[in-house]
Amino acid sequence: MELAELEAFFALSEELHFGHAAERLHLSQSRISQLIRALERDLGAPLFARTSRRVELTPLGRQALTILRPPYEALHAGYAEARAVAQGVVGRLSVGFLGGVNGPAFAGLIAAFAERHPSCELSTLEVPITDFYGALRRGETDLTLTLLPVDEPDLKVGDPITSFGRVVVLPTGHPLTAALTVDIEALAGNVLLSGPPELPEVFRRSYFPAATPKGRPLASRDGGRTYQETFNLVATGQGLTITHAGIAEHYRHPGVEFRPLRGLPPAYAALAWRASADKPQITSFAALARARAVGVGLT
Repeated sequence: MELAELEAFFALSEELHFGHAAERLHLSQSRISQLIRALERDLGAPLFARTSRRVELTPLGRQALTILRPPYEALHAGYAEARAVAQGVVGRLSVGFLGGVNGPAFAGLIAAFAERHPSCELSTLEVPITDFYGALRRGETDLTLTLLPVDEPDLKVGDPITSFGRVVVLPTGHPLTAALTVDIEALAGNVLLSGPPELPEVFRRSYFPAATPKGRPLASRDGGRTYQETFNLVATGQGLTITHAGIAEHYRHPGVEFRPLRGLPPAYAALAWRASADKPQITSFAALARARAVGVGLT
């Protein structure tokens, strides 16, 4: 098996068109066909079902895609990181993070980068929830570990490097605190504090749903401009809020209790950086993050 065969396989599995796959890889259609046939011979069965009108993955092709992509991406990420080490990364790099996402995965990434690139001056900066991307755009940070989703045309986003279970924040003594975990359906009828008005709208819609999975409406209004301001509102009975386990680990308030929340997907955190940025430090840090993410199965 050769890397060229895998590249042709991945391109064709996404394009499902030999001409488009050939254009993507700057090869001829006949070369793409040769590479696919060679890979199928090695595996002993077809990866694609071909007709005059369409190309589709076979069951084996779908399974092979799932099995082969992670090690392939890990290899490329590792190569990019090794190349950066060989070339030497110097200068300065500032990495921002939203509060609560700077757990073991982030700390390990920072430590690993510092060990690999001792000549690069590395600093970290907490960014406020009222300004997710401002530090990036002002050049105060080169990358920022932020929560997904991100829909900003001027930013690039890497793979998730960590994830957190969802949590509901309740006032002490609230009836739902009697349960060890809370289902999101139980939040219907309560007011949700959905963070400051400055939150990116695509993030707000994803993070604070307008209805439960069963279609029961979830009323919401703006919360505080910091986590503690929102917790004060919860503690005084002005609503509940949804957050993630990283916040529950990093922040405390005497008037609130945290309970794991069922019914919502985990919160994922990933690196974002300016699409126009062209610094080898950024490339190296993002490559290292990608390699480590593949290693923990988050991609």
